[in-house]
Parts: sequence; C-alpha cells; structure tokens
Amino acid sequence: MAVRSAFALGLHREETMCIFSSAEQSIRRNLWRTLFVLDRFLAASLGRPTAIRESDCSGTTLSAGEGAPFLQAPFQAAANANFTGPNALGLEAAVRSCHVIGVILEKVYSKRKISTKIAQEIADHCKGWPKALDPSLHHRQANSAYPAQGIAILHVNLLYCHSIVLLTRPFFLFVMNKVHQEPAKPGKRAERPSTRMEKFAEACVIASSHSIALVQTALEGRYLPHRTPFAL
Repeated sequence: MAVRSAFALGLHREETMCIFSSAEQSIRRNLWRTLFVLDRFLAASLGRPTAIRESDCSGTTLSAGEGAPFLQAPFQAAANANFTGPNALGLEAAVRSCHVIGVILEKVYSKRKISTKIAQEIADHCKGWPKALDPSLHHRQANSAYPAQGIAILHVNLLYCHSIVLLTRPFFLFVMNKVHQEPAKPGKRAERPSTRMEKFAEACVIASSHSIALVQTALEGRYLPHRTPFAL
C-alpha cells in the first residue's frame, strides 16, 4: 500500500521534484529509497515478487548521495548536500545492497537456477561495496559506536551479508549434498565440486558467521532493538 501511494505521489520520478524545496526533495528521495529497501527486503525474505521496478524510476531517485562512488551500481553517484549523517549514509549503503539483492532475485531465484558464471558476474559487482562504504559504517567501528551509528552499522552490514548469502546459498547446499550426503560408490572416487563452486559455498558460511558476529556485537553494546526484522 505504501509503494502504491508513493507511485501515486510521484516519488519515483525526478520530474516531480522541481516544484518542491531542496529540503522537501531530500525527504521525498529518502522516503522513496526507504520503500525500495523495504520492498527488496520483503521480497527476499518472503519469496514474493518485487513491487518496485528500477526501470520505473528516473533521475536520482535511487542514486547514491554524496560519499565514495560506487562504480558498479546501476545508477551513477550524485551529490546531495542534505544526505549526511549515519542514518542517511546508512540508507545510501542499504540502497546499494538492495540493488544487488534485486539482481539476485531476478537472475537467480525467479529462474530457479544459477551458474558459476552468473554468480561470478554478480559477485564482481559486490566487490565495490566495501570500498564505497563510508568509514563510519565499517563493522570494525561497531564496538565503539554510539546507538544511532551502531544501528546504522548493523543494518547496512547485515544487508550486505544477506546479499552474499542469497547469492551463494545454492552452491553451499549443492556442495553439502554432494560431499556429505552422497556416499561414494565402491571402487569409485566421489565427485568433487568445482573450485569456484567451493569458494562460493565458503563465502556463504563466512557471510553467515559474520552476520551472527554483527548481531552479537550490537547485543553486547546494548543498542540492539528487541524487534528488528534485519537481525531476525
């Protein structure tokens, strides 16, 4: 309902921005980006189709704000003087992760099949994410972070880990099935998965373990909300 209302208000179109002040434009963009993150998160969590198509968005409605450029993103970075602070920087980083999640949902889960070639192409896009992340949102800052910064660090890094798990989980399940559940026949060596497939499976375990560590740090820092869908 929120997405449909946002479409009706024209939040997805850059052309509707000109009649508003700079502050109102920033609010409209941030609201639309928040809905975009929510839509991708719910689609990945519940297995439902996405409600927002990136092809329907125009201009800078989904582009990154100020900060390090993310060259692999579908949209070029654009300056936004009002897009500062841990929450805003966190929203920017979350949008970048959700771009990737959308690609994974479209190319992997909607087709119910995946190849190492497609996975490698998506993984190459993911490599630029840590470099583009603002230093204040790095997971190593979580131990000394104040609550608002800590929550931003938690949500941003969990979304990134979630995108890695989504991409690599099929390979992990395949490797686990091959190596641990199919006993080798007498006189025949067990068939080993490809090296690239094993690397993807390993990346799935690493991202999962890192997710647990992120939530544990937030819990010990006493700023973990009791109800946060990202952590759950």
